[in-house]
Amino acid sequence: MRGVGRIVGRTLATAWLALGAGCGTNGREGDAASGGGAGGATPEVNLVFDSRINWVSGDVLVMPLDAATVASDTPRVFVLEGDQAGEALAARIAFLTVTVPAEDHSAAEWLDAPGVWASAETGAGTRVIVVEAAELGGGGDLVVGGRRFSVNWLPLPRTLVRAAPDSPEQPWLSPISPSIRRSPLFLALTERERLNPLTRWRYRLIVDGLDPAAEGSGVPFADRTIEAVARQNENRWRVALAWLWAADPAVADSLKKRLVACVTLPDGITVPAWPTAHTSLDDLLSGLLDPASTPNARVRRAERWLQEQSAATAWVMDDGGRLDALRGVVASLGIANLSERATLGWAGVQDSDIEPEPVPLAAFHAVEVAVPIRDSGGGLAAIELHAGEWEQIRGVIPGRIGIRPPGLDVSSLLGDWTMRDWLNGTPRRPAPAWNTRARLARIPGGYGWRLTVECDGAGTVGDRERERLSVLAGPNAEEATLIVVSPGSSGERVRTGSDAMGWNATIEIPPEAVEADGTLRLALHRVDARGRRSAWPRSMFPWQTSPARAALNLNAWDGFQSGGGAGAGTTSGR
Repeated sequence: MRGVGRIVGRTLATAWLALGAGCGTNGREGDAASGGGAGGATPEVNLVFDSRINWVSGDVLVMPLDAATVASDTPRVFVLEGDQAGEALAARIAFLTVTVPAEDHSAAEWLDAPGVWASAETGAGTRVIVVEAAELGGGGDLVVGGRRFSVNWLPLPRTLVRAAPDSPEQPWLSPISPSIRRSPLFLALTERERLNPLTRWRYRLIVDGLDPAAEGSGVPFADRTIEAVARQNENRWRVALAWLWAADPAVADSLKKRLVACVTLPDGITVPAWPTAHTSLDDLLSGLLDPASTPNARVRRAERWLQEQSAATAWVMDDGGRLDALRGVVASLGIANLSERATLGWAGVQDSDIEPEPVPLAAFHAVEVAVPIRDSGGGLAAIELHAGEWEQIRGVIPGRIGIRPPGLDVSSLLGDWTMRDWLNGTPRRPAPAWNTRARLARIPGGYGWRLTVECDGAGTVGDRERERLSVLAGPNAEEATLIVVSPGSSGERVRTGSDAMGWNATIEIPPEAVEADGTLRLALHRVDARGRRSAWPRSMFPWQTSPARAALNLNAWDGFQSGGGAGAGTTSGR
């Protein structure tokens, strides 16, 4: 069932159409157990009628029209001229749907799946009215089937601000440098924004600064109604940013940088890190287009939105992959500066007497910081991370985990980071129907170690040929042993079994993976039948190939008599 997907119908009825804000996102709705690939459903936003429509004269207008508001399938549509009805406008009812198909695992999962958008004259989906308007030159309110809607008439984008070619301040420059825009990974990620009519405005801001002169360039949607949705969103943002630039070019530039924010990670890869809260973006756009706003009010609105954005984020990169000269664990954490101002970053164990050393943290860059961790039998060690005045706490595994009978139990893996989860600092667990459990224990009667893994699967959903379990064991990524297992695998150290609801694997850990002092550094990751990946002990970036590892103390097993075992669970870092 490789092509299984979800069809999103009425949830498409969002305020971007009703209010003319037009910036929503395809929100990822968790890890559904049934159907679908790596994307998610469009977020539900309540319909708002009889509110202001931001309409660029000359644009095709697309807005939700619930049957309870206007029941007719052929409503009369016109613009008021004073108190009189104007000429009837060509209009039609359509139904919009989005299908989110199944996908193979890829780096593009960092951003939400764009889905495949379509319109039809009848059927299920979001009911909209499409008004094929001519250039009306501004006018009065819109009347649809006897229902009146207030219209904020916006100027044609091509009539907006221009600067002299030799001026140091230009209104239509992309905030992203050409070198980043040419990066293959960045191109693959931003392609998702181009394929979503709700977010194509951001793609155009990245590619050409939303320059009206570039309007019509690129590949349009084959569906004229979907193209109209994308174009009306783009033009509203063009007007909003042009008006803001005319009022304060510096604030407009800062806003554009934040709308398409990208962060260069410690390994040098630059990836999107822009805000995804569609309600906040809709409110921003609505405020910038408010016909009652003065230029100074627009500047204040933009500045307020910028101040509301998080200044940084932080994550645990690796719990136990590094040991110091005394064989103590050194955790690796990342701090990302999401602002356009350089600052200092630092991290240390909470309530520790050791003063951490600050490191430079450039604008829209991330750094890796190393924090020595003492072995302890308690819960996660609390690490304080700072970026200037910003501060958060993340939890790391407290040194080497002592493995005692009956063994180390892992209750769940963690899904790959998405941009939204990473910015929020909230790793995502797979749905229960796709959970993965593991236990590491000594082989009875022997001296070796055995890893038993149970991989759940939701019946016939997905393609079991995609299933793959990888175990990385050893002192470092270069010297570690990589064991890759799939349903039906067999060998000297590997056995598998399966049934209709999942499969399991028993893997003997190679003796050479255990270090001289009894330390085993271990990581697991699985790609399931839907193509989604999960890992332990930490979430991985979608493009990441080498997982984080936990450091285990196998010598703790000897001489331990009572039960209980070590419970690793998951390491959410919260």
